[in-house]
Amino acid sequence: MNSPLPASRLPNGDLVIPAATAQILERALARFVREFDKVHGQQVTVVGGAESPEQTANRQASVNSLSEAIGVKAPTVADARLADTLRDVDHTEVTRLARELSRLLFPTP
Repeated sequence: MNSPLPASRLPNGDLVIPAATAQILERALARFVREFDKVHGQQVTVVGGAESPEQTANRQASVNSLSEAIGVKAPTVADARLADTLRDVDHTEVTRLARELSRLLFPTP
Protein backbone atom coordinates (compact mmCIF):
# COMPACT_ATOMS: atom_id res chain seq x y z
CA MET A 1 0.00 0.00 0.00
CA ASN A 2 1.34 3.43 -0.94
CA SER A 3 1.51 6.14 1.65
CA PRO A 4 -1.09 8.85 1.08
CA LEU A 5 0.23 12.14 -0.17
CA PRO A 6 0.26 15.07 2.21
CA ALA A 7 -1.88 18.12 1.63
CA SER A 8 -0.35 21.04 -0.24
CA ARG A 9 -0.96 24.78 -0.20
CA LEU A 10 -1.75 26.85 -3.24
CA PRO A 11 -0.16 30.30 -3.55
CA ASN A 12 -3.42 31.88 -2.31
CA GLY A 13 -3.26 29.76 0.86
CA ASP A 14 -5.96 27.23 -0.07
CA LEU A 15 -5.24 23.73 1.16
CA VAL A 16 -5.43 20.93 -1.40
CA ILE A 17 -5.94 17.49 0.12
CA PRO A 18 -5.56 14.42 -2.13
CA ALA A 19 -8.67 12.19 -2.13
CA ALA A 20 -6.95 9.22 -0.44
CA THR A 21 -5.61 11.51 2.28
CA ALA A 22 -9.04 13.08 2.75
CA GLN A 23 -10.58 9.63 3.23
CA ILE A 24 -8.03 8.81 5.92
CA LEU A 25 -8.63 12.14 7.63
CA GLU A 26 -12.40 11.70 7.52
CA ARG A 27 -12.22 8.20 9.03
CA ALA A 28 -9.72 9.33 11.68
CA LEU A 29 -11.83 12.30 12.76
CA ALA A 30 -14.96 10.13 12.98
CA ARG A 31 -13.05 7.63 15.11
CA PHE A 32 -11.72 10.37 17.39
CA VAL A 33 -15.26 11.58 18.02
CA ARG A 34 -16.50 8.02 18.71
CA GLU A 35 -13.63 7.34 21.12
CA PHE A 36 -14.06 10.65 22.93
CA ASP A 37 -17.81 10.10 23.21
CA LYS A 38 -17.25 6.61 24.65
CA VAL A 39 -15.36 7.83 27.69
CA HIS A 40 -16.94 11.26 28.14
CA GLY A 41 -18.52 11.53 31.57
CA GLN A 42 -16.89 8.40 32.97
CA GLN A 43 -14.86 8.69 36.12
CA VAL A 44 -11.14 8.07 36.22
CA THR A 45 -8.87 7.76 39.21
CA VAL A 46 -6.17 10.36 39.59
CA VAL A 47 -3.44 8.70 41.62
CA GLY A 48 -2.38 10.77 44.59
CA GLY A 49 1.26 11.69 44.67
CA ALA A 50 3.57 12.38 47.54
CA GLU A 51 2.78 15.51 49.48
CA SER A 52 5.10 18.46 49.01
CA PRO A 53 7.61 19.47 51.68
CA GLU A 54 5.41 22.51 52.35
CA GLN A 55 2.37 20.29 52.97
CA THR A 56 4.39 18.11 55.36
CA ALA A 57 5.63 21.22 57.17
CA ASN A 58 2.07 22.53 57.48
CA ARG A 59 0.93 19.21 58.95
CA GLN A 60 3.85 19.26 61.39
CA ALA A 61 2.95 22.80 62.43
CA SER A 62 -0.65 21.73 63.08
CA VAL A 63 0.49 18.72 65.12
CA ASN A 64 2.88 20.94 67.08
CA SER A 65 0.13 23.45 67.81
CA LEU A 66 -2.42 20.82 68.88
CA SER A 67 0.14 18.98 71.01
CA GLU A 68 1.17 22.20 72.73
CA ALA A 69 -2.49 23.03 73.42
CA ILE A 70 -3.00 19.79 75.30
CA GLY A 71 0.45 19.77 76.88
CA VAL A 72 2.10 16.79 75.22
CA LYS A 73 5.28 16.39 73.21
CA ALA A 74 4.54 16.64 69.50
CA PRO A 75 5.34 13.56 67.43
CA THR A 76 7.23 14.03 64.19
CA VAL A 77 5.05 13.56 61.16
CA ALA A 78 6.29 11.51 58.22
CA ASP A 79 5.84 12.38 54.57
CA ALA A 80 2.43 11.20 53.50
CA ARG A 81 0.93 10.11 50.25
CA LEU A 82 -2.02 12.15 49.05
CA ALA A 83 -5.28 10.28 48.58
CA ASP A 84 -6.38 9.13 45.14
CA THR A 85 -9.22 11.19 43.75
CA LEU A 86 -11.89 10.64 41.12
CA ARG A 87 -12.64 13.03 38.31
CA ASP A 88 -15.08 12.99 35.44
CA VAL A 89 -13.63 12.73 31.95
CA ASP A 90 -14.63 15.81 29.97
CA HIS A 91 -13.95 15.73 26.25
CA THR A 92 -16.52 18.41 25.44
CA GLU A 93 -14.06 20.86 23.93
CA VAL A 94 -11.91 18.37 22.00
CA THR A 95 -15.02 16.65 20.61
CA ARG A 96 -16.40 20.02 19.55
CA LEU A 97 -13.13 20.82 17.79
CA ALA A 98 -13.05 17.44 16.01
CA ARG A 99 -16.65 17.90 14.84
CA GLU A 100 -15.93 21.45 13.67
CA LEU A 101 -12.86 20.24 11.78
CA SER A 102 -14.93 17.48 10.18
CA ARG A 103 -17.60 19.99 9.21
CA LEU A 104 -15.03 22.30 7.62
CA LEU A 105 -13.17 19.56 5.77
CA PHE A 106 -16.09 17.35 4.81
CA PRO A 107 -19.30 19.39 4.57
CA THR A 108 -22.48 17.43 4.09
CA PRO A 109 -24.53 18.45 1.08
